[in-house]
Amino acid sequence: MITERKWDRIFEPWLNPQDIPADPLGDLKTDGNSLSIWQIEDDKSNLEYILVGLIANRAKIDKLEYGLFNPQVPNNLGIYVDDKELGKLPIPEINGFHRNLTLLSADKLTELAKSIFPVISRERIYKEQAIEKILYAYNHGTLHSDRLNKAMKAEINKLLIPAT
Repeated sequence: MITERKWDRIFEPWLNPQDIPADPLGDLKTDGNSLSIWQIEDDKSNLEYILVGLIANRAKIDKLEYGLFNPQVPNNLGIYVDDKELGKLPIPEINGFHRNLTLLSADKLTELAKSIFPVISRERIYKEQAIEKILYAYNHGTLHSDRLNKAMKAEINKLLIPAT
């Protein structure tokens, strides 16, 4: 997930032409020198499920900002892509699309940011759209309440049972 405005390609007079602003690096949060990403099929057939899973994995329904980039970029930079760790989203069928970019140094992470910054496709799902997606998935059996955290269950229940 990204913060869309951090990835705006706005001319900054103080920035060298081959450089990028520092703010996008804050979105590339690593843990154990690994960056968690999701593999999107070329036809994007799994994108909707992954997005619903990401929204549903939160404590409350809110907007979701994300970026798409060519999956070959990490390989081209010599970054190891590990597909062994399954994702932990509440839609089990999509957890196999989880990937970790591992063995990352600060330099490799910066190279990755510099490579994707000019070409990343920045996308946003507004809160109203996120609500629609969650309710649709819940009502059509894609999301099951036993796989949701307590806060998300409560959030969905509030939407399903209007206050009187």
